[in-house]
Amino acid sequence: MSTVLPSDRRLLVQFGLDHHPVWSASSAGIGLTGAQALAFKNDSAAADAAFQAASLARQQAKAATTAYYAACGNLRTTAAACVRSIKAFADVSADPGTVYATAQIPPPDPRSHTGEPPAQPTDLRAGLETNGSITLTWKCSNPPGVSRVVYIIQRRLEGQTGFSTIDFVGEKTFNDATLPRGIDGVSYIITGKAGQQTGPASSMFTLTFGVVGGGGMMITSTSTEPGEVKLAA
Repeated sequence: MSTVLPSDRRLLVQFGLDHHPVWSASSAGIGLTGAQALAFKNDSAAADAAFQAASLARQQAKAATTAYYAACGNLRTTAAACVRSIKAFADVSADPGTVYATAQIPPPDPRSHTGEPPAQPTDLRAGLETNGSITLTWKCSNPPGVSRVVYIIQRRLEGQTGFSTIDFVGEKTFNDATLPRGIDGVSYIITGKAGQQTGPASSMFTLTFGVVGGGGMMITSTSTEPGEVKLAA
């Protein structure tokens, strides 16, 4: 018997599908009763239907698992960005403990600090994103022992007389998605802060904008020092 019937379940189902038409049509000539041939046919069909259902369920489970993993990945990215923002806000708050308690996340472990302020942010650069926002990047070689630096982002739109603080970030990059449409220019100043120590502010970084075909916006120039103008890459 074992040499006739496959041990693999899928091959066994295929055996039934291949043989039940012949066995049903020739039952008397091969020593089977009509009841045996009918039972074999019905069981073959039932096994094949169960196999198809199991295959579909596996495909659906795989798709559902893939969607679940993707959703968790999106959640982790968004949650991590929120946590970074909360920590950056807490670092410049007068009462960081209350910030962490309200957010219901643990505060970071205390780290030793040299008491020195952060360095001056330099080499500011800007890139225009497809959605019209501006991404700023900069360098800042902080002294050894200076940790948990938060960068204060200040902005002045063309026509304004003073700078306003618009955000705090814990990385050396910032995306400004709140620029009004149609402005001709904007200036930024970046300042590092670690604990109660505030470092020197960056040079004022100014962008000017122009209009391209179709009404789109482009960066036409950037400047970091009076008289020093660079064409944007």
